[in-house]
Amino acid sequence: MTRPVLYEATVPYCRKALENQIKLLRKGQEWCKENDYDETNLSNGRLVEDMMPLPSHVTFSTFNIVQFLVDLGATDARPEEIGGEGLSLDELIARVERTLKVLDDVDTTKLVAKEQEIINIKLGKFSIERSALKYAHEIAVPSLDPTHMDDLALLQCVARCSALALCLIAGGDAVAHRPPMDDTDTNTNTNDTSQNEHSEKLEVSLHDLDSMMSRPSGQNRRLEDASAIKELATSCKSLCSRVLAAAQDSRAPKRIGTSLNTWKASRPAVGSSRQGFELRNLSERLQDLQRSLTSQVGKILTNCVTISRRQIRQMQLDSRRFQCRESARLRILSRLLRSLELKSRSLQQESSDAILSPDDINLFQNQIRKMEEQQIYLKQDHALLKSLAFKSNVARHDTIPEAHQQTFSWVFTSNKPEEASSSDYSLRAWLERGSGIFWVSGKPGAGKSTLMKFIADHESAQKALSIWSAPKRSIIVSHYFWCAGTQMQRSHNGLLQTLLFEILRQLPDVIETLLPARWGVYHMSSWTRDELYQALSDIISRPDLPVKFCFFIDGLDEFEGDHLELCRELMTLVKSENVKLCISSRPWSVFEDAFGSGKTGYLRLHDVTANDIVDFVLDRFGQHSDVTAALTRDESQTLALAISEKSQGVFLWVSLATKCLLEALLLGYSYSQLLDDLHQYPSELDDFFTYNLETIPTGDQVRMATAFLITEAAERPLDIGIYYFHEMEFSDPEYVLKLSPEPPSRLEYRRQLSQTAQQLEVLCRGLLAVDQKTGTVNCLHRTVRDYLDQAEIKAMLSSKAPSGFAPTLCLLKASAAWTKSSRATMSEEPKSEFLSCITSLLVAAAQLQRSEDLALCKQLLDDIDDCLVAKGPSAEESLQIFRTQVISHQLWQYLTDIQTRKPQYFDTLEVPPLVLAVLPGYEIGEVRDRRLRWDNATKNTVLCLFDQGQDPNKPFSTAETLGAKTEKTPWVVLCEQILPQHDDEHAINIRRLQSHLKLALETGILGTFLQHGANPNARCQRPGKPVSVLATDYLLHAFRFRPEDDQTLKELYLKNTHWFAPKEADHLNAVINDFFRLVERAQGQGDPSFLQQVSENLLTLSTQLQRRK
Repeated sequence: MTRPVLYEATVPYCRKALENQIKLLRKGQEWCKENDYDETNLSNGRLVEDMMPLPSHVTFSTFNIVQFLVDLGATDARPEEIGGEGLSLDELIARVERTLKVLDDVDTTKLVAKEQEIINIKLGKFSIERSALKYAHEIAVPSLDPTHMDDLALLQCVARCSALALCLIAGGDAVAHRPPMDDTDTNTNTNDTSQNEHSEKLEVSLHDLDSMMSRPSGQNRRLEDASAIKELATSCKSLCSRVLAAAQDSRAPKRIGTSLNTWKASRPAVGSSRQGFELRNLSERLQDLQRSLTSQVGKILTNCVTISRRQIRQMQLDSRRFQCRESARLRILSRLLRSLELKSRSLQQESSDAILSPDDINLFQNQIRKMEEQQIYLKQDHALLKSLAFKSNVARHDTIPEAHQQTFSWVFTSNKPEEASSSDYSLRAWLERGSGIFWVSGKPGAGKSTLMKFIADHESAQKALSIWSAPKRSIIVSHYFWCAGTQMQRSHNGLLQTLLFEILRQLPDVIETLLPARWGVYHMSSWTRDELYQALSDIISRPDLPVKFCFFIDGLDEFEGDHLELCRELMTLVKSENVKLCISSRPWSVFEDAFGSGKTGYLRLHDVTANDIVDFVLDRFGQHSDVTAALTRDESQTLALAISEKSQGVFLWVSLATKCLLEALLLGYSYSQLLDDLHQYPSELDDFFTYNLETIPTGDQVRMATAFLITEAAERPLDIGIYYFHEMEFSDPEYVLKLSPEPPSRLEYRRQLSQTAQQLEVLCRGLLAVDQKTGTVNCLHRTVRDYLDQAEIKAMLSSKAPSGFAPTLCLLKASAAWTKSSRATMSEEPKSEFLSCITSLLVAAAQLQRSEDLALCKQLLDDIDDCLVAKGPSAEESLQIFRTQVISHQLWQYLTDIQTRKPQYFDTLEVPPLVLAVLPGYEIGEVRDRRLRWDNATKNTVLCLFDQGQDPNKPFSTAETLGAKTEKTPWVVLCEQILPQHDDEHAINIRRLQSHLKLALETGILGTFLQHGANPNARCQRPGKPVSVLATDYLLHAFRFRPEDDQTLKELYLKNTHWFAPKEADHLNAVINDFFRLVERAQGQGDPSFLQQVSENLLTLSTQLQRRK
């Protein structure tokens, strides 16, 4: 059977490249033996300083070849990682041979008629679609054994052959028509030697040309280009062969005598002969061929420049997305690209007489190779940065207000503020000469976050720190804890990932050096806290580090975890002379004990901002013409001083008080009335919040109270749209079911939300603020959130709300209305807003407990589902997202009788419901590590799905990597998350999965699957691993336990062993015998006592089976 075109376009090229690598590596071994040279020096060598060592070249090519075949669906093998530092030549040869074995095992039937199959290729957050053949031509082949490199190599051989042939015609010299030398025997012998050398070289070159032409032509370039290059090579071979034949004939014995026994000596006689005419003709044709060769090289370079420009542009975009400093690699890439571009243009613009030598082409090849190497490094750098980045790592920084233009100017002055006590230490002095930790403490609302942002972003801070770090460069790294944000924004991992990410993005040229264990890893698993801390410690303790770090860490009191442990960890970090820390927090005792009492640099912010407050108030007054008209300068100054004194250094209090005074002034209040009002304002922030809310007109207090109550009840900031629909409830409690599913126009929608934002600002006295970037509503400050969390404040707000008001139920209704009428339900609209809608809805639904609330929830969810179904094909994607999220949020009460109400409910889902229940948000093809959070709701959802006929063993289509389709079952997907493969040697992976196994056993999820028919002997193929049997994985996991491991997990493991033991006596006895042999072989490793318990458990099961017989 004829092999498919796609096979011919890929596999032969890959095989040839690998075979050549093995030849080179073995030749290197032979040379080392012959010259008594250490192979290690050769394997770790680099051609030039900034090139990758030999193992990197080999491992890169083997990785890319396998990954390429995976992308085309030709193999299920997993690429081995790039890197290979320290591998011997034998190990490199073995790796190449393993890759050749992958090529041997390629199933050609998988590639038949696959040329036009569409493949979706993800490029960062974008994606493109290509047919498989076009993918091979445009993307995959150029990146591993590029077509242009093959063509250049062929053309270089053509150039060498044609140049040698012309030298033969010219008599062995580069000049074609130099005068004949004296007809002497000496000259004859000398030129005989020269002619022989050129003939031999041409003969070798023609052999190389023939070998290169015999390679499969493939389909990886334009047909006209391939035809032109092949024709050029064929013509060159023919012409050079004729020249070589003529040269060999001329060296045969001649009738004209021994002194004319060479071609050189016979040239005068031949010049006028037929042979001389033929040689001149060959010379002209070879020169024409060289000009055609130059044209073809120009085309190749143009194509190469086009491809490289696109690839480099993507890397530049990735670099900007990570906010990286410009790396040397990007500069090198840009310089090489410009050089190639200039040469390409030059070749196109030069006259037809331009001739390229083999060395010229070799130079182009080297430049292209160097560009590809730099791209490989950059891709690995960006992959590592991506593993550390998370969406919200800069969100808190962006929400912190900018410092007022005249505040905090004292930070970078020589002296400390006049208000500072003698124990306070000049922050500028610490930046320039200090070490260790500088602690900024302050009351809630004093402006600590604003100060930290001001310093970390100010260029004067960098200048001051450069004095401390000299002669090294100083780098500022900042992190802002935020208790109202995501889990990462208030966690230990979030801190460590941010610090590492910020370090690496500012040192892009040494990422590989700083994190060698992670750099080049193919499948980047999630970072553990221990890994993060160890990586950070390794970096800051490097003696050869050319930089020093100043970490700015804001809001230690907003950290969610053990504050004492955090303090100890920070104090450990500053033991390195390469690091110092500026931290901020409220003056809690845990921080006072760690950083106060003269132990570190120390500043009480609320004690030093009196002048800043006066400047701030006067500036606000000056922005309103009514103030300057109604108050004299002295009166404004007096009010500003009074505000500063009463605020006790709390900037938030100042901002609110100033706003209240300006509102009173606009109502016509006099100076004396303003001063009286100011004296009545409570000085404590919480009391001032209440005072402000009490001034709201009685008619608006109900809406104010409900707005605050739903804000407090929400798990995360709500979209402004929620508040718009919430307003409808006051006129009609049943508004959701009556709401039209037709969305408003974009213009009307924006107008509605803008109006709602303005009303909310007035209604809540500025304590709730709308983020203009995201459209979400946040508390003005953390102190507002703390205020709303107080029981007495909740009671006060509830007393003002309608009788029986339930914030969660109100959230449910408003979210349902928002979801129902969202424009994002339509196919042409982005789905991020729709996903945000239904997330708010389903989070609220999951909190309901009362039966009447659950009944209403079921009614609302059914209504939304029916509306999406009614919208037809345009809302199919939204319907699938909605149903997927319902299951992922584990709304088991709603799903209890869903098959009765909606018989085809599960038919629209790509991912089986059982998978979504245990792995919320699971996507086809995902291989990421997950942090599992299972509870009773998870188990109830699984049980509910089993009750409605879901099969744990029913296969569904999935994809481990692009283009490699496989099938799995929900049961296998679950086991991949909780059971390590029995031969897995990765300790971190084993510990992680072991914690997942405990969770599955504790919650009963594993047992529930098995009770409902899950196959314990199912075969499982994890990414990059051979197939294993789940029962084998479970039983052999016993050997991984250590004496110090969790006893509860061991007990749970033993209780569930019977599920995975064979149910036939003979089979079980065979397993027991194998298990005993492994125990003997373990020789005290692992946990001998536990292995004894497992053995006894298996024997008991065997006895029970025998009795049943």
